[in-house]
Amino acid sequence: MEQELKSVMIKEQIAALEAYRKQLKEKHTAFLKVSGIAESTEQYKGEVSRLEASLEIKKEELYELKATKQDAVKDTLIAIQDRITRLLPQGDGIVHIEDDGSFVVGWMLPNRPLVPFAGLSGGQTIVFGRALSSALMGDAKNKILVYEAAEVDPPNLKAMLGRIEANTDDDTQVIVNTWFQPEEVSGAWTLINF
Repeated sequence: MEQELKSVMIKEQIAALEAYRKQLKEKHTAFLKVSGIAESTEQYKGEVSRLEASLEIKKEELYELKATKQDAVKDTLIAIQDRITRLLPQGDGIVHIEDDGSFVVGWMLPNRPLVPFAGLSGGQTIVFGRALSSALMGDAKNKILVYEAAEVDPPNLKAMLGRIEANTDDDTQVIVNTWFQPEEVSGAWTLINF
């Protein structure tokens, strides 16, 4: 009997050891999976770091390209602004490219904030629009500027005619249609009344 008891105890111990071995195998398998995940995670972290570094480089390249683009058009924009300003009765013409690529065109009147082109009054649009047209023509041959200036009041009309005369090439034909008879004009202008 003692022998049988020992035999049962040994069998139970063997069964317990086999169950423990099975648990250890399951834990081992789980550990291998986790270590594989950890390894993959580290690998992905490395990839993310490389991509972030690459992204920063691309951002710097984009910033440099934007700066290069602005430098490339800066002189042209300044020339256009100067031509517009010379033809305006007062204030400055503004032509600017923002950092986001949007294009700003407007009139900076004395003691006022910038008025974007779309926000100009009817008379201001006439004056500014023709100055902009003239500026964009640059050194083109056979220039004809037509100012539909019905909404331009007498003081601004006088100033506008003076600026046009002073800043328009001799080979440019200028026609100004207006409701108001100018108070005075130089000999460079021919008045026709309808």
